[in-house]
Amino acid sequence: MNRKLMSSVILPLVGMVIVLGLAYGFDILIKALKEQNSITFNLNFVLLWIYAATNLLVNGSLLLLFWGVMTRTTRSPWVGGVYLLVGIDMDVSLGFYRSVGYLFYRPTIGSCLFYAMGGMGMVGLLILILPAIRSIQKD
Repeated sequence: MNRKLMSSVILPLVGMVIVLGLAYGFDILIKALKEQNSITFNLNFVLLWIYAATNLLVNGSLLLLFWGVMTRTTRSPWVGGVYLLVGIDMDVSLGFYRSVGYLFYRPTIGSCLFYAMGGMGMVGLLILILPAIRSIQKD
């Protein structure tokens, strides 16, 4: 496989899928803990720490993905467009869900997937707007 295609298209898209999968998994974990807490009423302290830890891990992975895409890959406009479409899907699913219905999993406001999709939209916009800067090491 072409090295340029691998670094500019495939690796950023795999990273996006991994971050979104991590955020979705954390949402499922929080939902399961909330259901268990409604039965036993003894997981309040655990839920408090789980909220903090999952938000920290999702935001940290999103920051690492942003750093990797912006500094280590050649920025492809296709990848920027896909990232931006993921962020737009979040806006569409939150704004027009009554008229278009649920096409995909609709993230609730404040969930880890909501933050990850918003971050993907911002990264996509920055990929499309910011010019590619040559690395100092290559000169």
